[in-house]
Amino acid sequence: MKVIPKPVYFVGLLGLLPAIAGVVGSFNFSHLGEEINHFLYEFGLLFSALILSFLGGCIFIFEILLKPKLELKGIALSMVPTIWAIIAINSPISSFLLAIGFLAALERERILVRNLKLPAWWLKMRLQLTSLMVFALILMGFNE
Repeated sequence: MKVIPKPVYFVGLLGLLPAIAGVVGSFNFSHLGEEINHFLYEFGLLFSALILSFLGGCIFIFEILLKPKLELKGIALSMVPTIWAIIAINSPISSFLLAIGFLAALERERILVRNLKLPAWWLKMRLQLTSLMVFALILMGFNE
């Protein structure tokens, strides 16, 4: 089944709304005011970092439930997105670092799809959502 289940895809798209709010805030629209723009931008960055951490949790679950034998390397790699998100959110180039983190998580999932029995639609969904998230983060980075 390559069709992405509608409820999963819908929730994934809803998860992009805070990043879109961050993009809006990064444009510094004068009619919104400085405080609201800053709040939207920071909210978008923080939520993006939380989503990246969540993806690390997804990778952790794949590593421990779908592999026939637990491997320290895979479990340790599943923690990288969370550590990366913490470092990124405290950096002056946080949006760019978060974008790199999303791309790295997608690459790890691509490797796992080849070796594990993930849902056939998983990588298709992740590619679409990651592309949109990375685009939003790059816009935020260039605008702020």
